[in-house]
Amino acid sequence: MKNRVYSNIYLLIILSALAFGCGAPLQYAYTPSKNAPVPENKNGLSIYIAPVQDSRGAINNINKIGELRSTVVNISGNELILSENPAVAVHEAMIAGFTRGGFTVAESSGKKKIEYELKTELQKFHLEIASKDRINITLYMEFKRVGSNVNICSGIVDISESRYAGVSGDSRRSIKKYISASLEKVIKKALTRTELALRDRESGQSSYGNKSFAIETRADNHQKISRGVLSITTEPERAKIYLNGIYYGLSPQRLYLKPGIYRLKITRESFLEFNHKVAVDSERETEIEEVLLKGH
Repeated sequence: MKNRVYSNIYLLIILSALAFGCGAPLQYAYTPSKNAPVPENKNGLSIYIAPVQDSRGAINNINKIGELRSTVVNISGNELILSENPAVAVHEAMIAGFTRGGFTVAESSGKKKIEYELKTELQKFHLEIASKDRINITLYMEFKRVGSNVNICSGIVDISESRYAGVSGDSRRSIKKYISASLEKVIKKALTRTELALRDRESGQSSYGNKSFAIETRADNHQKISRGVLSITTEPERAKIYLNGIYYGLSPQRLYLKPGIYRLKITRESFLEFNHKVAVDSERETEIEEVLLKGH
């Protein structure tokens, strides 16, 4: 009789633990992949990465990142909630990504000899778990030299993609790996854009193909866009870039062009050709971020 009572107590404890675990928030910490490719920065430049500002708008639970529309192993309910604000996870990913990219990341803005500062806003972080999982992360970034009000580069970096969970379906572990992999991609975009802007700033010009476009400077020696900038990134990278039929090199590219309408063509072996008309305005930056589709 006593053994049966003890067995029932143990069973109740186990069931309670399982129920609590399934309903608990997703314990998440950013984990980069071991072999993640990153742009090279051999200068060891110092940078302060400010805490990411959450600008997703009014939401009932700031830790909520999406919905569960299909069954997930060891998660109950229909909402996907992290154990912390996703802006914290983005900040951790930024620090890890820029450190791996060769930057010396300062812990606080008050330290001496910090050369650059990166400010980031989290505009969207949404993950839908369904028969086909979909994730969208949108960041707005401003990269500038410390003490300057002029951005070296700024704009949106984002990722929007989908995947099938596979035969075994989703679990807490697979969802966390998916979030980390997606964050890694969007941070790589931010790092690439920063590297390109620094390269152009140091050289004082941007040369592509046989074209060379001079960059004007202000009296305080900060860069000014004299014409217009067309920034092109692709996924995957190293796609061929053509403007009005002229080859400008492999992606990513940051081109200084006269204002006007250009015929943009992007090609890469085994992927569908991308064609689009783009407008370049004087002293403004136009950004093209294209995920190339696999060919048949």
